[in-house]
Amino acid sequence: MSKIIQILPKNILTEDIKAIVNNDFLNLIGIEPFSEVSINFLNQLSKEILSDTVTSQMPELVALAYFLRKSNIINITENFKKTIPDTEVSVPLGICFQIAPSNVDTIFMYSWAFSLLAGNSNIIRITQNVGEQLSSLLSIINRVINNPDIEDIRARNIILSYSYDDNINAYLSSVSDLRIIWGGDSTVQSIRKHLAKPTTRDIAFADKISYSIIESKYLLSLTNTSLTENVRLFYNDSYYFNQMACSSPQVVYFVGDDKDNHSASDIFWAKLEEILNSKAHFEHISVSMNKLAYLYEESASGMDLKIQSEVNPVNPTVVNISKEDIQKIGSICGGGYFHQCFLNDILELNQIIKHNEQTLSYIGFNLKILKNLVKTLNGKGIDRIVPVGQALTFMPTWDGFSLLNHFTKRVVVI
Repeated sequence: MSKIIQILPKNILTEDIKAIVNNDFLNLIGIEPFSEVSINFLNQLSKEILSDTVTSQMPELVALAYFLRKSNIINITENFKKTIPDTEVSVPLGICFQIAPSNVDTIFMYSWAFSLLAGNSNIIRITQNVGEQLSSLLSIINRVINNPDIEDIRARNIILSYSYDDNINAYLSSVSDLRIIWGGDSTVQSIRKHLAKPTTRDIAFADKISYSIIESKYLLSLTNTSLTENVRLFYNDSYYFNQMACSSPQVVYFVGDDKDNHSASDIFWAKLEEILNSKAHFEHISVSMNKLAYLYEESASGMDLKIQSEVNPVNPTVVNISKEDIQKIGSICGGGYFHQCFLNDILELNQIIKHNEQTLSYIGFNLKILKNLVKTLNGKGIDRIVPVGQALTFMPTWDGFSLLNHFTKRVVVI
């Protein structure tokens, strides 16, 4: 059985990598963008994930499977094709070197899917800390990749797991036409120090923080059924990937008058506790200890904090924070640790939003208000605004990048 996935020993040398990523691989011509073979490969992955007894029980992989299904991929590609004028032809960019993150270990699949659709060859570096979810996914990829109908895919894609090594990363950077860098600011800087071709493009997914914003009067008007559904969707955004995804909400803003904000807050967190209890949520002691340490660190930093719901293994930890201290929030804690802030007007976000905000998920508010917020921010922070429940939904435009535009080259023909 031929494998495109190789888990390599810790003492692997650059010369060993060159034997894998050899001239035969480097000289391959790309596949035609949006080819049937690429779409069918992704669709087969989708089917296998949903039919496998293990992966079909993993919510993050089920969401991936629905993204990869043929109807969704065709919809994405057809919408992109409409943006290409008659005077241009879209072609593959070349070789894509992707550094996958370790905290959200399957998200590389989405950017890989776009690079595959673009017709590129791909070299992907994944973490050596392969957990159950990633291991199950890799098994399915190896199973599907051996379909004789997709030899073109198998020949042009390599997934490597090796200890982080500057020499290896320098070599792979030198042969790439596109680098996709997940993993935060330090990883981005570590990869960017390696020279690449003058024409090589970089797409860097650096450290980001995301928020939820709730219109308090709207929340108070909901029936119990609608309230439960909205908070359930918030749970999905927050607790999948243990709140470590860059698009998972870390701060929850309640917007309205003071009375409505306090009432909406009480109802919202009580409903989240109810949902956690219904799912028999119980976190590992290490998660609780991490949240406690994070709380102490924030308190020691001089931030004006007030604990609403203390650290415990069955409920969310909720810490009230003033809007003046929002910008002092550092790294993501995860595990169900939420900052809460009350605002009287949504446009107060203009004084709070920083450069590294990503997703703003919302309950209530109409599109006119949200678009006006974007216009007043005028490019400052926030890459996407989506209804609660869609924070983790991967989209063709991510972190401000229109991915298929960046993964292809446009050739003008007049």
